[in-house]
Amino acid sequence: MTLAFWSRRYETGLPVIDDQHRALFAAINRVAESYRTGSSSAEVKSCMNFLVDYIIRHFRDEEAHMKLAGFPKFLAHVGQHGQLFAKVKHLQARMDDDQCITMEVTIFLADWLKHHIQGMDMDFVRFVRSSPGGGQLEHLDAACPAPDTGP
Repeated sequence: MTLAFWSRRYETGLPVIDDQHRALFAAINRVAESYRTGSSSAEVKSCMNFLVDYIIRHFRDEEAHMKLAGFPKFLAHVGQHGQLFAKVKHLQARMDDDQCITMEVTIFLADWLKHHIQGMDMDFVRFVRSSPGGGQLEHLDAACPAPDTGP
């Protein structure tokens, strides 16, 4: 079951971040698929745990790019990340209490990710491109360590 469809409109021009965004779309779809196929509760939770861990890693890497670039909306962006993480942890706790919320989680995450990339993340890209030496997104990628993007 595919809930989160990757599209070129989500590309930021930062290969590391784009690869992570693609991996997040895939992880969301794995959670939805595990639910759809009636996987065991343990397997669904395992998929969800991977997704939560990957979100943490992605936020860390994305925030490092923003800090390095001197993004003026850095704190607002970090705040959005914090809000999402709090919501995901709350939903994960409900799942741990054996409440069946998997589809709620995947639909919420797919919608949030799409809107966040097209809003806040693209705002960052526009900032970098309009800065002196604009369009130097590849320099940000080169300055930040390459993360492990594989599930």
